[in-house]
Amino acid sequence: MKRLRLGQHYVPSWNVVEDGVRGIFERAYFANNGPLVQDLDRVAAEATGVPYAVAVTNDMMAMMLAAKSLFRQGGVVIAPPFLSPQLREALVWGGYRVRMLDVDQITRQLDPDTVERSVDGETAGIVAVHVLGNVGNAAELEARAAALNVPLIFDASDAFGAATSGRLAGSFGDASLVSFGEADLLNAGEGACVTTRSLEVSNRVRTLRNFHPGQTFAQMPLRMNGKMAEAPAMLALAAFADVTERIAMNSRRFDTYRRALEAVESLTLLEPVDEQANYQRLVVELAPSVGTASHVARCLDPYGIEARPAVAATDAKLYPVAGAMFERLLELPNGADIRDEDVFEIAGRLKKIAAI
Repeated sequence: MKRLRLGQHYVPSWNVVEDGVRGIFERAYFANNGPLVQDLDRVAAEATGVPYAVAVTNDMMAMMLAAKSLFRQGGVVIAPPFLSPQLREALVWGGYRVRMLDVDQITRQLDPDTVERSVDGETAGIVAVHVLGNVGNAAELEARAAALNVPLIFDASDAFGAATSGRLAGSFGDASLVSFGEADLLNAGEGACVTTRSLEVSNRVRTLRNFHPGQTFAQMPLRMNGKMAEAPAMLALAAFADVTERIAMNSRRFDTYRRALEAVESLTLLEPVDEQANYQRLVVELAPSVGTASHVARCLDPYGIEARPAVAATDAKLYPVAGAMFERLLELPNGADIRDEDVFEIAGRLKKIAAI
């Protein structure tokens, strides 16, 4: 049985990979800020509309280095309840205490008014998420954080390529992070980058990612080895080269889901809210009569269909809106290997589950 997987799983052509690996071996330069990593920093900055980007080993490393570059040590970081577990752990590793705030019922993003009321003397920073791939109210939250003089980091991994009012995901806040994991639109196997409009922040991140004194661009109390190697940088560059085609394929698959799910009552396909979208996340909202997202995911699993709640597990008693998102929003397969007939198979299974 073919398993219909969650995640994007795009890969470049074998010729591109072969040429890239050959170049790495011919140069005999495998790591330590090599030419491909330098190219990736430039390409990632241009693609997100900022002057600076710094490639690192993974998204957890990106969060740790961005936080260390912006947040004062030992303070409280405000974040939504569905901040991914690895990014939450990155903040804890960095010595921060995470204070969760429920999100707005309409935007499903952190509410700037709630954030402002929650900022106090302990607040070191804010981490927001472009949830479900939507930039949403990022500009409003950015302005409010700036007025409060509180540093703001966005997790832009799900929203790369999305834009609103002419601004791209990755250009908001004091810094953003974009993941290059296997399941992401930009698949390097593993990796991430920190994007920023600030030369000072980029210099801090570049210094923190490299323990070698020859790569010192700012005076920082701690250093670590967060350098990306040349091989994943090669794959990331190939992903950037293909990203327009990948987004077009996501959009066409999204259209197929629209047609297939029209006949499924009790399900609502969530449309992007931004003027420009990447269609990376395929999420439906379930009516209460269908059951929870976890229940429906378990029902789909025996048929080889991967599904899951679209946001991380959240306590609905503490955070009613985010908790309802965990219970009602279901993510479906939307990757490179999902064909039109797979989409209609998924829709058919959902229709039967909804009818039970």
